[in-house]
Amino acid sequence: MNPQDAERDAMEMAEAAAMLAEGIPLEPMPAELQERVLRSGPRRRSGWVLFGAAAAAILVMALAAGFWPRAVGGTTVAWSGEARGEVVWNGAEQKGLMRFVGMKRNDPRSSVYQLWIFDGERDERYPVDGGVFSIEREGEVTVPIVAKLPVRRAVLFAVTVEAPGGVVVSKREQIVATAKYGGD
Repeated sequence: MNPQDAERDAMEMAEAAAMLAEGIPLEPMPAELQERVLRSGPRRRSGWVLFGAAAAAILVMALAAGFWPRAVGGTTVAWSGEARGEVVWNGAEQKGLMRFVGMKRNDPRSSVYQLWIFDGERDERYPVDGGVFSIEREGEVTVPIVAKLPVRRAVLFAVTVEAPGGVVVSKREQIVATAKYGGD
């Protein structure tokens, strides 16, 4: 399994776990994913794949038990721009979730979405990378925030469209969503 398929599968598992924790009925497994699972069959897995599977299983159990989404707590603010939904951020815990409803799907081979967290205690030219993600299905999608550096005082969240894999510093040419944050 290539890294992109593994990442997509992990995201789908995390979304399913979040839906279970929130009591949202699950959709049937996409035919493409079911076919990949059946095609892959039993085979030897590398250590990283096993580690990833174990981490995903722990996340699924935590989400199903209702720990993680409730533990995020923090402040919730609505997106403006092309996205509907909200972002939840807990600065004390350095955790967050983004929920999108009806966000435009993207092909991760040509572009990805990337979250930027503007920290009131840093130069605004260099916001904190909050993670790269793709929207591969229509409807409601929940995405965890993975801040690459500690955020001392979040003031704005912005989602841009970037080249596959994301960028270190965004030119901010395509901003699709923003959420002003009142802070922790």
